[in-house]
Amino acid sequence: MEKQAICVDKLVYRYQRQDENEQHVVFNGLDLSIAEGSFVAVLGHNGCGKSTLAKHMNAILLPQGGSVTVYGMDTRDEALLLEIRRSVGMVFQNPDNQIVANVVEEDVAFGPENLGVPPEEIRRLAALQKTILENASRAVKPGGRLVYSTCSIDAEEDGLLVRDFLQNHPEWTLKEEKLILPHEEKSDGAYAALLICA
Repeated sequence: MEKQAICVDKLVYRYQRQDENEQHVVFNGLDLSIAEGSFVAVLGHNGCGKSTLAKHMNAILLPQGGSVTVYGMDTRDEALLLEIRRSVGMVFQNPDNQIVANVVEEDVAFGPENLGVPPEEIRRLAALQKTILENASRAVKPGGRLVYSTCSIDAEEDGLLVRDFLQNHPEWTLKEEKLILPHEEKSDGAYAALLICA
């Protein structure tokens, strides 16, 4: 028997329309079960509830009726919020909504911070990522090349790190970059950049 990752049981959710006094019913008794390791596409026109459903899966929104569980954890249990969000990530539709800071280090730190990673560990990880790129660049002689590549839940973020590096190191130029996003509507994947030292 397949292990269930996400179970939606008789989900009810409504919201108040801003321009009207009536409530808009999004879900009225929705049932859905997603097995661990499966690939599921939720399709529909704008405003049909796709994003609302996704927000229920990592407890950004909570059921007004019924329940949503992630690996058996009820999304309404506030004590389980961090564990649920470690299991179900959320990448928003508009990339501009995912940039939360003006400095790359702070932006990179946003995700781990929301997963409860201690601030000192976040600073260490952000510094390590930047140090790897800095140290690798020092080992390359003029005319040499450097390939920087990563895999992450937000591969687009790695491109920001490279651009930040290029702004601070005018002797380097970006010859080529590739962003591989195997899942449409998601930004998890791989990023690679070929940098040339002048």
